Amino acid sequence: MAREKSGAAIESVGETQVAIGRAIMSTFSPALITIMRAVLEDAMTKVPAEQATTVTKAYLAEFILKAAAGGLTSYESLITATVSQLPTILSTFM
Repeated sequence: MAREKSGAAIESVGETQVAIGRAIMSTFSPALITIMRAVLEDAMTKVPAEQATTVTKAYLAEFILKAAAGGLTSYESLITATVSQLPTILSTFM
């Protein structure tokens, strides 16, 4: 059964409600995308070889995207935040 909430249709699926309609997504400038890519590649060099998988890279990329959407837009702030998050991300796979 669908119902309206804040202009978006909400549909119950078991215990979960799924919003149907427009999703709000951040947009990033080409320059910021270049910075985020550099941060991702540099952060991956700090990951031990046995944990440097595509899954780890995806988690790091997600973290970087969320950090940039939250206002961290310089290389320095993004790399500092990402490197500080590495132990948490890597402990997920141990």
